[in-house]
Amino acid sequence: MHAMYYNFNRKGGVKMTLGENLKSYREQVGLSQEELGEKLSVSAETIADWETGARVPEVADLLRLKDVCGVSVDLLLKTGTTLPDAGPFPQEVYREQFTPEEWKKIIKATQWRGMRKSLVLLAILVLLLCYALFYSLSVATSGAIVGIIFVFAAVNLRYVIAAKKNYDNTKEKIAACTYEYRVFADYLEIYIYRNGEQVRQSKLSFENIERFFDVGDYILFQNAGQAFTLRKSDLKADSFFLTYPQMHPEKAPYSDANQKQKIVSNTLIFLPLACLLLAPALLGKLGFVYSWILYIGAAVSVASFIYGVTAKKKGYKKYRLNLAVGIVCGILLLVFGSYCFIFRNLY
Repeated sequence: MHAMYYNFNRKGGVKMTLGENLKSYREQVGLSQEELGEKLSVSAETIADWETGARVPEVADLLRLKDVCGVSVDLLLKTGTTLPDAGPFPQEVYREQFTPEEWKKIIKATQWRGMRKSLVLLAILVLLLCYALFYSLSVATSGAIVGIIFVFAAVNLRYVIAAKKNYDNTKEKIAACTYEYRVFADYLEIYIYRNGEQVRQSKLSFENIERFFDVGDYILFQNAGQAFTLRKSDLKADSFFLTYPQMHPEKAPYSDANQKQKIVSNTLIFLPLACLLLAPALLGKLGFVYSWILYIGAAVSVASFIYGVTAKKKGYKKYRLNLAVGIVCGILLLVFGSYCFIFRNLY
């Protein structure tokens, strides 16, 4: 995509009979004022005002008009009406408004993604409890694990309740908002309207976008803790919101590339921890003579450490846990694995 720039006469602007042209092109494509208004997310009265010259469409509206009518902006801009200097035209413009039901669907999807880590940790705690019961560890140890599980579950339940309460309190307010996104060469402009009046305008460079999320039928992007949403069905095939996350996978934690990376990362975290957890039981069952088997777990720990170093060089944010697990588990498993040599005189 290439940025489109239109030079306006700063003294008088560009002269154009926009209303007459708009009506003519609207009739050529066989649309009524109501039908054109639906495609542009404006009212039929607004279309009528444009055609009579009572109002002038904004830059974003002109871009959508050219797509709907199948003509260039140059053909729409004729003598008769004056527009001020508009500066650079955006490459893409999207205007989104969501119903309370849609927001509920989006919130549920994002909650599920956020809770998957919690469910994994909960599963690990349950496995620890089973391990404690199976190997008849002390009542205090088993009780501590049960307590941690209940606290962990309570914290996550509180999070779900708080999110639902926040949704109930804000759903009508959010549904009354219209979000407009204008994509330029290296930045976004975001406009938020509530009940037809602009309440916020912000400019966001591409580099400052923290993360992109692919949530079913929607694309979310996050900046400074605030998430913005677009429907996939509204996006062009080569839209910035689809291509940019592909070129910057580190900002798309749920992309296919990052999902594979996360699977490898989590596997290289889980296996050393599992080996370390099972080490005492293994030594107890087989004896120190077979402790060298734990060198396999130490090798996996080294692999986790190497992966962490590689992930850091590639710019992935979540590499520290691989480094920590690789170092700690690697050292401990090397020590346990060396018992067969340390205590060989006892056999």
